[in-house]
Amino acid sequence: MDPKLRDKNLQTLGTGVSTRLDDAQTGTGIFFERELEHIQEEVLREKMPPLSAFNLIPADRSVPAHARTYACRMFKSHGVAKFISNYSRDLPMVGVDAEEKTFNARTIAVAYGYSVEEIEAAVATGKPLDPELARAARRSTEELQNETAWFGNDDVGLYGITNFPQFPRLLIDTPFDERSTADEILAAMHLIANGVHLRTKGTARSTVMVMPLTQLEYISNTARSSTSDTTILEYFLRTNRFVNQVTEASELDESGPDGEPMVFCFDPPSGAVKHVLPLMFTQYPAQFQDFDVKIPCKAKSGGIMSMYPLEVTLAVLPKAA
Repeated sequence: MDPKLRDKNLQTLGTGVSTRLDDAQTGTGIFFERELEHIQEEVLREKMPPLSAFNLIPADRSVPAHARTYACRMFKSHGVAKFISNYSRDLPMVGVDAEEKTFNARTIAVAYGYSVEEIEAAVATGKPLDPELARAARRSTEELQNETAWFGNDDVGLYGITNFPQFPRLLIDTPFDERSTADEILAAMHLIANGVHLRTKGTARSTVMVMPLTQLEYISNTARSSTSDTTILEYFLRTNRFVNQVTEASELDESGPDGEPMVFCFDPPSGAVKHVLPLMFTQYPAQFQDFDVKIPCKAKSGGIMSMYPLEVTLAVLPKAA
């Protein structure tokens, strides 16, 4: 997800704090208000280490920011045509049923602030206020959204990739390391990759395989055989007819039920998995509290939503030796 698209909801600060600061020292409030506007721009432009869920899982911003729940509806048809005799009146009827699933959306909150003395010192010296506090506030909200997308949160009823109840799981007994042969690893990878196509009777397929860094490094740097200059990964991508990308997510390293590494397979354009983000990092009007100024911030997460869980495969690998 493009970071520039995350922060459409940054709000303009009110003038209440500026007025109170100006009462104490002329110009201080105006300086502070301009500084916060500058900090907002800094937060918008910040380049951060990638959070995997934002980069890998398609985002859904359609849920309104005020919603505490959201529902998805899928229609299923039923009925079977049949051959009839002349003048038959017992024509088979078809019908359509609507299946609806409801998911939660929960608010994330954090704040940062400055003391009046820090603001006055910045005015006196002409030194800008430190924007790192704002960066830390944004980073903390996005880390929680990312963590929720992968692991869910039972306390607030949100689902993630690894705890979504309907996602099929495979238990793989082949470790992706030196304990297995290249052929064994390749067989396991094809089993994981082809699961969706077989499970859905050819109506869907997995095009992206996501695995922990350690396992991806091993298959990327290990030759298929002692007489081959092709790695396990290269040979897999050459021979599997569905998967066109194998990438990494450090969050999958110990994400299994007992801390095992996991592999996640899906097709991003299919819409089988969506990362629901009703509200990205938003700063609200600053609040004057005694000799401190606090800037409250908010975001929202709807976790992972899927109406097609059979189009996803999760594979639990053996733990590292």
